[in-house]
Amino acid sequence: MVWFFQGPSDAESRAHSSHQSQRGVGGVSGVGNLLISALPSVLSHHPVLCGRYTATKKWEAIQLNNQGVQVYLAERNVTLQEAVSHLPGSELHANLKPAFFKRDVHEAFVPPKEGMDPDTGNAEMPLMRVQLTTLKDGGIAVGILVQHAVMDAAAIMVFMRNWAQAVQNLPLHPEPVYQHRELEHDGDDSDDKNNDNDNDSQLTRVLRQLKASASVSVSVTPDQETFVSTDDLVTARVWKALCAMRCEQLSLSKDDSSITTCQRACNFRKRMQMPPTYCGNGVDEVRTELSVRDLLAMPVVEIARRLRADLRALTPDVIMRRSRWMQKQYVKLGNLSKRTMEANALTFIVSSWRFDWEGVNLMGTPVAYDHGALVPVVAVITPRPRGDGIHVYASGSRQHLEIFANELIKEIDV
Repeated sequence: MVWFFQGPSDAESRAHSSHQSQRGVGGVSGVGNLLISALPSVLSHHPVLCGRYTATKKWEAIQLNNQGVQVYLAERNVTLQEAVSHLPGSELHANLKPAFFKRDVHEAFVPPKEGMDPDTGNAEMPLMRVQLTTLKDGGIAVGILVQHAVMDAAAIMVFMRNWAQAVQNLPLHPEPVYQHRELEHDGDDSDDKNNDNDNDSQLTRVLRQLKASASVSVSVTPDQETFVSTDDLVTARVWKALCAMRCEQLSLSKDDSSITTCQRACNFRKRMQMPPTYCGNGVDEVRTELSVRDLLAMPVVEIARRLRADLRALTPDVIMRRSRWMQKQYVKLGNLSKRTMEANALTFIVSSWRFDWEGVNLMGTPVAYDHGALVPVVAVITPRPRGDGIHVYASGSRQHLEIFANELIKEIDV
């Protein structure tokens, strides 16, 4: 993820210099000094990010050994406008105008990925890196890289807002919650107990989902049975456009009976009665399946209703049972467990990142935000600046992305 900011005015620069005289970091000057000097205080509330994977349990546990977060300083000979030129503009008339850019264009503004991507559970590698990039007109890009096994995107946003509060000498509000409790699981767990680190207080189990603090009953009213959200409608349109693009790529008939799957990332904090500032992984996948024929023939609103029905079916009990099953699979297979794709790659992941990225006011309101999660078979939805709509990101060849874009902007037939 990368946030782009305008450079400070002369008055702000003088204020920063005065502030740095009290909190300065040797060898670093300017706004970067202020941002870096605020990191220790905010990281004291996010100690997991300063830890490392354990050598034996890898993704299952983190040792709170205070090895720190790596910070990189960089300079780029481009202006702020040039740095964000690949991102779609905020003008309303640009809603239906697709933008095309290289998938790796954001990498000039994020920390090095070596040793972290792909995530192998390496106990020597950091769990988080930060890069501060100064642009030639004084603009600043703040890029971060965090292991997904440690935090989901919602938790990263909590950290970034906390960092902005620390920069402004404000109390962290609301404070992050690191309350990880082990799942209840069937069977004898004596082996787990025997293998625990003697200093277990230094271990935080970050991959096991929280146990629901209370039972939650879910009932559906008649109004809810017909309700669909904006996200449901957008996801339906994105899924349909991705499938149409895949049919063109593989010369598949739009009357094909093959099954296509939409996997949505569902933030389950609210339904599991977890605090919104829970810092860990509070997401699960919700799967909806249709034949290619049905998906491409159905009105978008009907697809959205199918998506909503599967989302409602993700109850706290289902989440807990899935979590227990995943834990057992990890113990059984370890890092041999991999996601597989069917022959025609008709499974698509649609992830809605409807976060308040403009609330990360490290240096005032950010000018632009680049999520950087451009991965094949994944589409990401983010808010446009000032809440004037959404952006939808997908990756592929220019030829096939034009097909995707044309399908996406068709009028939604609700």
